[in-house]
Amino acid sequence: MYRALSVGFILGLSHALEPDHLVAVGTLGAESSALRRASVLGACWGVGHTTTLLIVGGAILALKLVMPDWIARYLELLVGAMIVLLGTHVLVRAAVGLTAHSHEHIDRSAVGHGHLRGHTASQSPELSVTASRHPIRGAAIRAFTVGTIHGLAGSGALAVAVMSTMPSALFGLGYIGLFGIGSTGGMLLMSTAMGLPFVWVNSRPPRWRNGARALIGLIAVGFGVSYLGRFLFS
Repeated sequence: MYRALSVGFILGLSHALEPDHLVAVGTLGAESSALRRASVLGACWGVGHTTTLLIVGGAILALKLVMPDWIARYLELLVGAMIVLLGTHVLVRAAVGLTAHSHEHIDRSAVGHGHLRGHTASQSPELSVTASRHPIRGAAIRAFTVGTIHGLAGSGALAVAVMSTMPSALFGLGYIGLFGIGSTGGMLLMSTAMGLPFVWVNSRPPRWRNGARALIGLIAVGFGVSYLGRFLFS
């Protein structure tokens, strides 16, 4: 039985690798200019994910309920819509950053200054403005919310699977808790790894970072639309 509980932790680690999770956390990584920030956002996603699993999955186990298919379907649609919104948010920020950088060069030319090459993070007005407008608290809340939605979408199926393998609701809750801890650890590692390219890009000219943001945003929007289509037309 305890071996089965340890399997929950391992499955939680692998759960973090699901494509919709990676795409969502990729949009959060696009906001990160430091590895610590990327790690914090990944951990916040995991905490939100685990919280929902424990609350909803625990209630299903305790009351021996089964989540109707139509509810599970709408929750998956909510995940797809959320990914589209996250991608759109990143695209908008990239567009604002590119526009601000373009205006900066125009202003410098207008007052007789030459074109500056190799901007650093401290020299970039766009990055400093972004940092002041988007403190870590707001990004952490967003990551937590994204995690709760993912957890809500998967809680029904996980609870049903646990019901058929665990001898009691208490053991089932322990399994879900270890699953959530594993997924939190896995997402912390993945968000840190996905933040590495953005930490490097942050030391390059601002157009590099905004171009990378735009790419991540396009990928997220495309994936989200595909995800929605799979559940709308299947």
